[in-house]
Amino acid sequence: MEKIKKKPSQTRRKRTKQFIQTKREVIKSKGIYLLPALFTVANIFCGFYAIITLFTHMASPNPEKFLVRAAVLIIIAAILDGMDGRVAKLTNSTSEFGVQLDSLADVISFGIAPGVLVYAWALADYQRLGWLPAFLFLVCGALRLARFNVQAIQEEDNKYFKGLPIPFGALLIATFVILVPKVQPKSLLSFLIMLMLYGLSYLMISNIPYRSFKEIDLREKKSAKVIFFIALSFVIVFLDPSVMIFLLVLGYVLSGVVNKFLPISWSIDKTLHQEILVPPQDFDDPIIETTPDQADLDNETESS
Repeated sequence: MEKIKKKPSQTRRKRTKQFIQTKREVIKSKGIYLLPALFTVANIFCGFYAIITLFTHMASPNPEKFLVRAAVLIIIAAILDGMDGRVAKLTNSTSEFGVQLDSLADVISFGIAPGVLVYAWALADYQRLGWLPAFLFLVCGALRLARFNVQAIQEEDNKYFKGLPIPFGALLIATFVILVPKVQPKSLLSFLIMLMLYGLSYLMISNIPYRSFKEIDLREKKSAKVIFFIALSFVIVFLDPSVMIFLLVLGYVLSGVVNKFLPISWSIDKTLHQEILVPPQDFDDPIIETTPDQADLDNETESS
């Protein structure tokens, strides 16, 4: 006789479903979100390749060409660094692992790579006095990233960064290299670059607030004026990219210092539908609540 197959009970099905759901949650907690991680890995690659470029081609007859190439790689790394966070938020794939991986990538691409770049570019002739400020820039950048991770855990206000973000310190160095590829040994410019490194190192570990622009939601509606200013900024940059990008980065670096002593409050949506935000004249008048019977009595009084 054939055995009669018993249908699993409803309780057993429920337990099986809960077991599978639990396993999926465990796998998800141990896994890695692929899309933002790809941007971070590309960021690491650009920083590492910039260092390799400096080591393998600095003895060439035309080192300025490879200095500029390394600077461009650092700029690409900065773009990728800004995109991975946005992609993670838009795809709802943020994780603690991603935050830590991003910080390690920033140490490579915006700490080691620009430190080696600025030393090879303008400070090599100073020998020990030349690599000390480059090393200080790296250490202060790492401290800045560690403090940022602690603040992210504590969920502090994300409208402002505390201290200069390390990518903007690296961007200032990279854009400066593109603007002036060749620096004379032990010149006034090289000495000013050394002072610039000390200044950037201090700004990164300071408590000076810098705008983060994280509150800007690209999915929300914006005023037409915002699109106009974005288009205008593209036009200004393309007039002379090397000069204008350097000035834009320099402006951001100085904005924290200026705002520290001359506080300026502003909003990108300040002019968005201002007429809607103006209350009517009777906005403050008291609201009189009436019952349906009282409303019918008022209507009869008016009709009579």
